[in-house]
Amino acid sequence: MTDADAVFRCIEDAAAVRAGLLAWLDALRGGASDPAAKRWRFAHAGGWAKVQPPGSKDKPAALRDMPDVTLGLDPAMDSAVVMINAPSVPGDANGLSAVATDRRNRRWLLRQGFLRRQRADDITQPLFDRVTRMKPVRVIMQAGRGRTWYRVAMLDGPAERIQAQTTAFVEQCALVRAHYDPDAVMTPASLNLAALLTGTPEAIHTHDVPPQDGYSVAGTHARVWQALHGRLAEHCIVSGKPPPSGGFEVDLVVLANPSPLLVEIKTSAEASSVHAGVGQLMLYRRIFPELARCEPVLMLPEGLNPVLADAVRACGLTLSFYQTGSGEVEFEPSFLGRCGLTVPCSTPPGALP
Repeated sequence: MTDADAVFRCIEDAAAVRAGLLAWLDALRGGASDPAAKRWRFAHAGGWAKVQPPGSKDKPAALRDMPDVTLGLDPAMDSAVVMINAPSVPGDANGLSAVATDRRNRRWLLRQGFLRRQRADDITQPLFDRVTRMKPVRVIMQAGRGRTWYRVAMLDGPAERIQAQTTAFVEQCALVRAHYDPDAVMTPASLNLAALLTGTPEAIHTHDVPPQDGYSVAGTHARVWQALHGRLAEHCIVSGKPPPSGGFEVDLVVLANPSPLLVEIKTSAEASSVHAGVGQLMLYRRIFPELARCEPVLMLPEGLNPVLADAVRACGLTLSFYQTGSGEVEFEPSFLGRCGLTVPCSTPPGALP
């Protein structure tokens, strides 16, 4: 289902499209040891890029020399995941890539859900849409309606965020490829973990509180989960929960760098809740091999006894706190930074542009 509030207007001016693509390439090279290399690893994320001369010269003069960019997840680039090339006709949906602006006039790089394969039929848009967990956006353009577009990265921002968003997009495309070709080697291990995040998102329900004169309260756990998951999604940071297994239900896994996070959310800072959370984080990483390398995070409301806090940290766990008093859930900047949010969000928690 398309995000109703995510409406983009495709840029039709070739020079403006060129400026947007150059900003994206410059950001992908940000921090690279050799800025002139034809192939490099993102300094602030797990993706790789390779540039080569354009395969088609049938483009406006401003875009004729823009390189074709191949994106992947391994240094050899043997398993290239997706290509992003300058459109032949800006504003026309026959090109797979586009530069567009959102309602706040921020520039975004967009791409259609279509992946080419060398030894098999292409993964066409209906096949892509059927598998991906990304939400498409609505794009206003001069020609070629009916195509599905997805966000790659917001171009008006720091290099760290653009690299993280681009890597997240590549990982989602890799998951689509792996669905139709299970033998495809996509690497890294975080992709294998991402494939597990197919559990049902937590829903906010209300329940009656007896025996007082009936009133209802919203489930705090689901509200915190939704707020954090939405906040990360704003920055294209992949998070989710594996399906319940063997009576165990993991709260949230965040595909952060340099290691993913295993987050256990508690709605109370009482000793019983802390005991349960510590035990769950210890057990989950033993029971599920895919979670063994995750950094364990116990997320609590503020007010934990300092002695108990020191004991939790001594167990090798990370503590993070949230607040709900303002009506919206607020998370610690240090935790959001660890997840990959290097700059403050420009939209309210849970909102999409």
